[in-house]
Amino acid sequence: MKVCIPVRKASINLREVESSKETPCNGFDLAPSSDFKRSISASLAAKANTNIAKNVKNHIKDGILTSGLSIPTYSDPVRGSIYQEVNRAMEKILDDDTDWVVLHNVLTGEKLTATDALNYGKRFGAFFEQHGFKRGHVVHLILGNENLTFPICFGAWILGGCVSTGDVNLEPRSLAAQLNTLSTRFLICNSETKQLAMEALKLADRPQDVQTFCLGPNDVFEDLLDHMKNIDPIQCPDPVDVDTESDVPLVFWSSGTTGHPKAICHTHFSALRMGGVTFNFMEPKMSLVISTCFFHGGGFIAALFSFMRHQCCHHMFGPDFKLEHLLNAIISAKPKSITIGTHHYVQLAESELLANTNPEDLASLEYIAPAGAAVPSSCEESYRQKCPNLKGVLNIYGQTEGGLLTLGLSTATLGSILPGISVKVENVATGERCGPNEEGEFCYKTPVVMKGYHNRPKDNAAFFDHEGYAHSGDLVFYTPDGALHYVDRLKEIMKYKNNHVAPTELEGILQRHPAVQECLIFGKPDPEVQELISAVVVVKPGHQVTGDELRNFVNKDVTDYKKIRGDVLFRDDIPRNSVGKLIRREMREWARHQAKCKGINAQNLKFDMNVKNQVKDRILTSGMAIPHEIEPVRGSIYQEISRAMEASIDDDEDWVVLNNVLTGEKLTGVDALNYGKRFGAFLEQCGLKMGHVVHLLIGNHNMTFPICFGAWILGGCVSAGDVNLEPRAVAEQLSTLSTRFLICCPETKHLAVEALKLTKRPQDIQTFCLGVNDEFENLFATLKNIDPVQCPDPVDVDTKSDVPLIFWSSGTTGHPKAICHTHVSALRMGGITTNFLVPKTNIVISTCFFHVGGFLASMLAFTRHQCVYHMFGPGFQLEHLLNSIIKAKPKSIAIGTHHYVQLAESELLANANPDDLASLEYIAPAGAAVPQSCEASFRKKCPNLKGVLNIYGQTEGGIMTLGMSCTSLGSILPGVRMKGELCYKSAVVMKGYYNRPKDNAAFFDFEGFCHSGDLVYYTPDGDIYYVDRLKEIMKYKNNHVAPTELEDIMQRHPAVQECLVFGKHDDEVQELISAVVVIKPGRRASEAELRNFVNNEVTDYKKIRGDIIFRDQIPRNSVGKLVRREMREWAKHQINFEDTDIHRPVFHSRMAAH
Repeated sequence: MKVCIPVRKASINLREVESSKETPCNGFDLAPSSDFKRSISASLAAKANTNIAKNVKNHIKDGILTSGLSIPTYSDPVRGSIYQEVNRAMEKILDDDTDWVVLHNVLTGEKLTATDALNYGKRFGAFFEQHGFKRGHVVHLILGNENLTFPICFGAWILGGCVSTGDVNLEPRSLAAQLNTLSTRFLICNSETKQLAMEALKLADRPQDVQTFCLGPNDVFEDLLDHMKNIDPIQCPDPVDVDTESDVPLVFWSSGTTGHPKAICHTHFSALRMGGVTFNFMEPKMSLVISTCFFHGGGFIAALFSFMRHQCCHHMFGPDFKLEHLLNAIISAKPKSITIGTHHYVQLAESELLANTNPEDLASLEYIAPAGAAVPSSCEESYRQKCPNLKGVLNIYGQTEGGLLTLGLSTATLGSILPGISVKVENVATGERCGPNEEGEFCYKTPVVMKGYHNRPKDNAAFFDHEGYAHSGDLVFYTPDGALHYVDRLKEIMKYKNNHVAPTELEGILQRHPAVQECLIFGKPDPEVQELISAVVVVKPGHQVTGDELRNFVNKDVTDYKKIRGDVLFRDDIPRNSVGKLIRREMREWARHQAKCKGINAQNLKFDMNVKNQVKDRILTSGMAIPHEIEPVRGSIYQEISRAMEASIDDDEDWVVLNNVLTGEKLTGVDALNYGKRFGAFLEQCGLKMGHVVHLLIGNHNMTFPICFGAWILGGCVSAGDVNLEPRAVAEQLSTLSTRFLICCPETKHLAVEALKLTKRPQDIQTFCLGVNDEFENLFATLKNIDPVQCPDPVDVDTKSDVPLIFWSSGTTGHPKAICHTHVSALRMGGITTNFLVPKTNIVISTCFFHVGGFLASMLAFTRHQCVYHMFGPGFQLEHLLNSIIKAKPKSIAIGTHHYVQLAESELLANANPDDLASLEYIAPAGAAVPQSCEASFRKKCPNLKGVLNIYGQTEGGIMTLGMSCTSLGSILPGVRMKGELCYKSAVVMKGYYNRPKDNAAFFDFEGFCHSGDLVYYTPDGDIYYVDRLKEIMKYKNNHVAPTELEDIMQRHPAVQECLVFGKHDDEVQELISAVVVIKPGRRASEAELRNFVNNEVTDYKKIRGDIIFRDQIPRNSVGKLVRREMREWAKHQINFEDTDIHRPVFHSRMAAH
């Protein structure tokens, strides 16, 4: 029989199992044999034998290991459903004894008695029946550790239904996938998870089919508890008949540490038997203390069987959990045993709380059961010092799929195989049974195994083999005397020169170092030796240690091929899932990236931004060793991004990529891909062809990138338009590129309307608006009728020649130039950035999407599983920036230089709590040089700030230098070469300015160097110093302003003979636009009059806010060009004397005060 549970569109009956005549037998009969039933008929009434000897030998025969224990493991034969068995046991206890508290939520103080549980169960049963719930229907719970979890289960089980236990920490996309997988009929949340439920339903296939209720008052869903007030337990129907060996009442979900969670389906029989194992180690009427969650197998089963054993389960799972809750619960409840997450076990062992506890308060404790992963043996001694009657730390090995499998009192071995279970160790390569001391996969046959993974025929075929053994995915070996030793997860095994190395062995050694709080071992790919063994370490507070010290600490205790030869990286924490398991995949990806980049955020591998540049034949090159690119470019921008995103989504959950702080709108990775395909289908329907241009006027709209994806799928080009331009400038851009599509938003529709009036052929431009408006077709309304499957496959492109991306740069003539980037140059430009971005971190930026920095930082977040908090627009305030930093807790931020200065000098920063800014390590002011004085303000409030980055680059050629000093430009990046006027040669340079042959000739010289237009000099030791811009473009709040444009306007005033516009340096806004004016003889004009004359004709950021100085003449060079730099120096001098008593020169004829 092939174990595969099919999905139906309308409803799903989890009782059915798919079979196929064409498929050979690859599973085993899940129904228990009569011999097995007889073997487990030992009575539960007898007190369990909990004397688990360390030295009990497992039996070995023909390579099969079985139990040497004589204790009974399973309960009486199952006579009914889970509900019937639980209800029968509870009613017997209540007949013989008084009511009792079964569940105590330590975090909330809420308690549930047995009688209330039974009554609520019947009321929930009546409620479900009234709402059409039938046998085989699924109710999905996202309740965390709500006490009412079990009464809800009782209600569903009475009707023959199935309960799916949902992880409250999932992303909405993953929760929606679970709802879809099981064709869920009911979803029950609480006030803490209602938002998650709401977002998940938006993403579900058929949200209208899912009846959703909330436990308690809320503003979204019906209050389920309010319904209960009108329902009497006697309205509940009798329990339906079920097939205990086939029907599925309970679904858990795999932890997802190696991929997407799978639905683990248990029958009534397997679930009850799984709990039966636990029975034999639980005395009636005793207290249990657990820190595990109800939505995973261990926590759920332990709590469920408290109902049958007259026990009180003190549980504590949630965001408010603290170690104090756990320790106080142990002291108060005085349990004989506790079951806690492995991370809680380690944290409590090393805490001051335990060290300061009176041993008499812990005298009841006999057994501690860490659940979730292997634990370091060093922790046990801490507990023995404080728990005088501790018999041991239980080494429990099992799986949600197959229950408890082995049990021991030593971390050295897995202990004793439990009765009724047989184990074989299978050679991974050959499939043959291993002999003693040969490593292989732990495979087991047990009567409590799951029915199968829901709708996962391939996974089921891999899990169950032809002999009926379940494959655990764990690597073990056994000794001749039958002792089983755990090695590691098969997927986590590292290879060094074809030798297998288990991370957990080295982690156990490293954990013994007195300075190590937590560690993770991983393999760093290496072409010569397969993998270099590397480590990530969390150092205990108050301790210091180097990577070399830790490396030597481990290497002296292991054989040569197991030595740490790779990096030792340091960080503040190591991520775990909700049950404390290390998320190795995520950590390995982070560590791989850190090691590759020589760790700008790694404690021991500092990225030395003060490394000397190398000078040879007056050419400067980098002295750094960091990589310049991520990987070779294999396809178009879209193909590279979608490939990275799909791999990330396959390995992990969906995530929010873009968060518009000003509007609150968010965009997830999956939504971005789907919208991209819908835009692709739409643009194809509208006639977009390869090479056609889409011009965007949408600011920092989240849809910027899905629109780009859609255009790139078709081989089109996206032009990033500045929303602050005047209509005539936009019209010039549209005409320059022969634009075919213009996309605006409600905020820019008027600009689009006016620009189209000024274009040469507006009838050739199809214009759409993102949202409801009265001018253009609403693009969102159109997309409702388009399915992503309608999108064509990506077209083939020439990655080195085709242009998918255009930014704009204003020239000294005031006319914008189109900066054309190929797929290769754009991806490589982003490749530099990713070497300083840690995967799965938050990024905060205040820059705009239509300039290269903001665009690339956001675009690359799609490939790095990051979330970008962005905030560009007229509603921006400094509070948005500071609050985002506090909320997102980024390691680095990229903000406009004016925002940097303003925040540094603000009361907001002065009043901020340093603890709220503790995550911040790097600040990258973008746009212009910044005053050195501001850094001190940030250092006072950012306790872990490592520095303010000095980044130099151009839209044409990307980032070229990087430093942590305001005095020099820092280190040239690898792959970049410089000479003379700051001229550079780089692999990421643009293709050229569109249709500007003269500008291209001036930009690229005969040696292939690009001329930046910036004046610099370098010292003999390679330090580069910035002098000024040879180009005269001014910057106001990161907006480029061309002087000649304003000069042309001012020149039209009847009193102006000659003028020069320049930027006066200002710490807050970069430059205040100022002017020098020569008045015509016999004419008069005031400063205010000239200011208004210009400002009435330009957009806000181009307005003259600085001084207007009057003089008799403006110098020019021999060919008649204005000598701007000389004039600017003079004007600066004049302004500095403006408020002094010194007489102004005679030629100064200023008419009005500023």
